[in-house]
Amino acid sequence: MLRTLLTAFSLMLWTCLTPITCAQIDIAGLVQNFTLSDPALLKVPPIVDNETQTVIFPVYPGTSLSALAPVYSLTTGYTASPHSGTTLDLSRPIDLCILYDGTEYQTWTLSAVNMRSPALPGLYADPNIVVFGDTYYIYSTTDGFPGWGGNTLYVWSSRNLVDWTRTVDPVLTLNGTSGNVPWADGNAWAPTIHKRNGTYFLYFSGNNPTYDRKTIGVATGPSPTGPFTAQSTAMILNNEALNASQAIDPAAFVDPMTGTYYLFWGNGKPLMAELADDMTSLKQDTLANVVGLTNFTEASFVVYRKPYYHYSFSNGNTNDASYYAGYATATDVHGPWTYRGRVLEERSAKDILGTGSTSTVNVPGTDDWFMAYHRFQIPSGNGTDREVCIDRIIFDQSDGLMWPVTPTLVGVAAESVPDGGHGW
Repeated sequence: MLRTLLTAFSLMLWTCLTPITCAQIDIAGLVQNFTLSDPALLKVPPIVDNETQTVIFPVYPGTSLSALAPVYSLTTGYTASPHSGTTLDLSRPIDLCILYDGTEYQTWTLSAVNMRSPALPGLYADPNIVVFGDTYYIYSTTDGFPGWGGNTLYVWSSRNLVDWTRTVDPVLTLNGTSGNVPWADGNAWAPTIHKRNGTYFLYFSGNNPTYDRKTIGVATGPSPTGPFTAQSTAMILNNEALNASQAIDPAAFVDPMTGTYYLFWGNGKPLMAELADDMTSLKQDTLANVVGLTNFTEASFVVYRKPYYHYSFSNGNTNDASYYAGYATATDVHGPWTYRGRVLEERSAKDILGTGSTSTVNVPGTDDWFMAYHRFQIPSGNGTDREVCIDRIIFDQSDGLMWPVTPTLVGVAAESVPDGGHGW
């Protein structure tokens, strides 16, 4: 009996005198409920990553980052340094130390950003960014509908890449005889645009009940914002000599080396063809597969910057957080294409998920390039609740290849088209 009591007493004494380590306690919930003393400064709720133990406070543009007061709650018995409610300079990362009886158990990193993303307010996806004259335009899918069931297309315009204005009314409504695209009854997706001889040609995909599948159509107008008049029937029916899993995601490209107008499109298989002189039909004898794109799913986009043609495309299911954009180059628009790897992918620690469906624009008269893309809405978005963002592209000055683009919460600073640098 005495031996048993001594053993129990020794165990109690050892337990009391031995320091508790992080491995012996559940530290996941030691600190939580992060916000700011003035929560109205937050554009979205704080982005908390338990795995990396980081917290980002995304505040509205123009908010000073040097005088913010984070507040949070602690498990009973724990303290923190600095204390909750302390005004901090979060323009740089600050360590938040969680303590118990003077012993540090956990360190979090706090920071803040002026969140300019998304570029467009509201839910939009599949952006095609272009510049006409001294104005940038974005043509995009209207998002936020189950099954990607939106039936309207709008046009956004900006003089500086930051402040965007939407057309008051849709430029196209795919609602059968109730809309202005008689052959389509929904799934208005991924518009793209060409300009030729003063006329603007807006290409888009939609559901075609006559064929019970997605097809691609075109509408014409006198300006980048229309008014647009849709052709009475679709121009790509996906019953041509070559076809894709779905005829969606058209991408307009005019080759600056030859002046030839092209259209790229396809889901499951990438296709391309020259446009006929009327710009509303294909030169069928130029229809071709695009070869060399590793893990292609959809969302083709092509630009030229010496010495390469640059091809971006999306891989995966747009519902998945891991959806990403791949990248290939060629010295001829017809290929062969060389796969260069991923050019845009998620950053889960910043809640940037489902990044893809890219397009790129060059600021005329400069070597400044930008990528428009969509990601899941922050917070709590998914593959049908997406937002359009813009980030800067950097090309390697030695080999001419595009560096992987880092998707950010900050977005881009204002940049106008310089005088004399008008596009198209």
